Amino acid sequence: MWVSRNVYQCMATKVSILGKASTSSILPNPSSFYVLVVDDEPEVRDVLVRVVASFGYRASGASGGTDALLKLESESYDLVITDLAMPDMSGWNLLREVKRLYNYIPVVVITGFVPENSEEMLSSAQADGYLVKPIDGTDLNILLKALLYSQNLGRQAVVVVVDDEADAIEAMQTSLTRRGLHCVPFTDAGKAIERILREPPDMVVLDYMLRGLTGFDVAARMRNSATSRQIPILMITSAPTTEVVQRAVELKINGFVAQSFDPRAFGDKAIQILKQAPV
Repeated sequence: MWVSRNVYQCMATKVSILGKASTSSILPNPSSFYVLVVDDEPEVRDVLVRVVASFGYRASGASGGTDALLKLESESYDLVITDLAMPDMSGWNLLREVKRLYNYIPVVVITGFVPENSEEMLSSAQADGYLVKPIDGTDLNILLKALLYSQNLGRQAVVVVVDDEADAIEAMQTSLTRRGLHCVPFTDAGKAIERILREPPDMVVLDYMLRGLTGFDVAARMRNSATSRQIPILMITSAPTTEVVQRAVELKINGFVAQSFDPRAFGDKAIQILKQAPV
């Protein structure tokens, strides 16, 4: 595992989205949060601990899953970052144990083996976020801040849903509305892009296959605009190919949901992804 140079850069400017607090006076001090970094490679672990600490958080490291569980038992942590490929216990097994024992602690998984882990990362109901090596410092800081400073927006969260099938739109809108979210539906991808860039929502739900465009076309437009670059995206897709998964990771799609989704599971995943919206 290795870390890119810009992981050392601390993002000094506070990132915010419509309706979220952007004034430091009403946010807890970062030093009130304790982050556990789990990686079996000492050099990588030490670098990540230093980077997390450079954002103002308290941070310590664990050499593997067993060590991490011992530390979680003896100290109070607010978030766990874990590598997936470790010899004594895989990151997936650690994730499951953390959620079984401490389901209130967010867990971020990191990997360099994109083809092997990406589909599970995107569809996992337990991972609260993912990062791909080489880790980008800005992405790491934004994700940590979003998960640690989770708070009520003070209004309904706005979700733009893009699908060219009216029945699918209706099913998603019903599920999201029951979760207290305000749904703005679009069957026209072009109009959806205009709305997203003009009035950035808190999250976007995209069908992979749209008339004239793909969900990736919409996602690419979002990622190329400063106003929508960090908005979480949940993609609806059938069984994804390796190429689809790879492209999703490149565009920093935050999660997948199967096309014939269970409404409850879809709602759970939407809330999970919404928590990644930048503060």
